[in-house]
Amino acid sequence: PAGRFAPVSALPQEGQYVGISRLIAGRDFGDEAERQRMIDLAASIVANAGNDFEAVQRLNRYTAEKIRYFRNSMKRTAAQVLDEGFGDCDDYTRVLTVLLRARGIPCKAAVGYLYDFDRFGAHAWVEAALPLKGGKVQWFLCDPTLASAADNRDYFVQFKNRIHMYPVQFHVRT
Repeated sequence: PAGRFAPVSALPQEGQYVGISRLIAGRDFGDEAERQRMIDLAASIVANAGNDFEAVQRLNRYTAEKIRYFRNSMKRTAAQVLDEGFGDCDDYTRVLTVLLRARGIPCKAAVGYLYDFDRFGAHAWVEAALPLKGGKVQWFLCDPTLASAADNRDYFVQFKNRIHMYPVQFHVRT
């Protein structure tokens, strides 16, 4: 349940969560105006959210609703994707990542394979983190791409049913 989470402000302000909870120029936005635009947009989406978990759900839902799936290989910022209104799983992931970071919620893009009926296909999604009341941090899956085609968009913000996701793991042999 969402009540098991502490506010995002309870996260340690040093260490591993700092870089993945902040918008960074060149990685997340093109210029200062775009940065402020994404901060304002994220704030308007989560206004009156009861807690940070609900905020994550709202941001995932918004991303799923504002982009139409279109396979492409264009490199664009999150603001450009929203302006154009189309994109692939990388674009959905980029937009949600920027919106979450604009709210100070640690998150990272994940890539791997999605089992789609009878075949595997490359896929990208977001993993977000929220602090638990006990002090630990819970990472969970957010997939706005799959949510965009689902009746229940909130189903794709969850802690279970990861059977369809297979993260890529690199093994280096010397």
